[in-house]
Amino acid sequence: MEPYFFGNEKTFRFPEAKIAGQFDNPYFIRSETLPSQTTLFGAVRYLLLNDRDPLFKKYPENYEKRIGQNSFRLSETQPQPFGVIQSMSPVFLQNQDEVFVKTPFDHRKGEKVYTPFHRALLTNEGVAPKREYADDYDAKKGISDSYMNINTGDIVDADAIFRTVTRVGISKKKNEDAFFKKEYCMLIKDWAFGVYLELDLPENEKLSLDPIVFLGQNKAAFRVNFVPEENQITKQLSKILSPYTVYCLGDTYVNSSIYQEFTFAVTQTRDHRTYETKPDRKIVKDSLLHKLIRAGSVFWLDPNMPEEKDINKLFAHPNAVTIGMNQIIINYKK
Repeated sequence: MEPYFFGNEKTFRFPEAKIAGQFDNPYFIRSETLPSQTTLFGAVRYLLLNDRDPLFKKYPENYEKRIGQNSFRLSETQPQPFGVIQSMSPVFLQNQDEVFVKTPFDHRKGEKVYTPFHRALLTNEGVAPKREYADDYDAKKGISDSYMNINTGDIVDADAIFRTVTRVGISKKKNEDAFFKKEYCMLIKDWAFGVYLELDLPENEKLSLDPIVFLGQNKAAFRVNFVPEENQITKQLSKILSPYTVYCLGDTYVNSSIYQEFTFAVTQTRDHRTYETKPDRKIVKDSLLHKLIRAGSVFWLDPNMPEEKDINKLFAHPNAVTIGMNQIIINYKK
């Protein structure tokens, strides 16, 4: 409905507000094009609670049954219940009835249909696991910033989905060193964000039609629409992905040692910090800054890997999968 700014850790810090041991952020920062899973999960909890807010203030035990006692915490090692929310998918894009996900990063940039890199074996006899590389990767072109139709494999560049709005300003103290530029994003007409939700709602309960939520650093307005629909993403992508591939459908939080388990990887990372909203609406910032592997990242499997190797276990997290993180698609087909 209006320009938005999704940034998490992307904020300005001017000279008069320096923090010991930290550098000033650049004067020009850009919004992420997609909202984080924690942002969307918070919006879902808000929507499930909002219509009944007076009731839950009076009866706190109902608050917990509805959306769980606490906000999602990435550092939590025990399973967190989230009331009626059973699961949420990673964010995707939708245009009319077509669903698009982040193009796998092993796509050859410039091709109009998903075309994975050609895999070549490194000479490393006696080294396990074996190592591969993409022998047709063009460093000048880099990795594709695009989205893929889950039914056809057709590629749509990001600049055909999003447009940017740049805003210029200075700090309130009007210090000459405090000039800044901030680049916001907007979805182009007919495009929308989407997630699949599995909810355990009371019988005959209907969710509000077309509610409004406010997201991002600038509290941009988004209209929400609930539509019953089956999640076909994994089924369809399994037909398109290259053989012996692990594709990160959503942002993923894993140990950095995971790279040793695969023959090759094409990944990007992002910084992420979680914020917990207490029942009294107080927001508490997590002290830990986490490094996530971005959606679209790809890991190549060794076709001769032992059958008993549990790939899903490498990406397991007690709570991340529930909110749409750490969801992967493993493609073994030849």
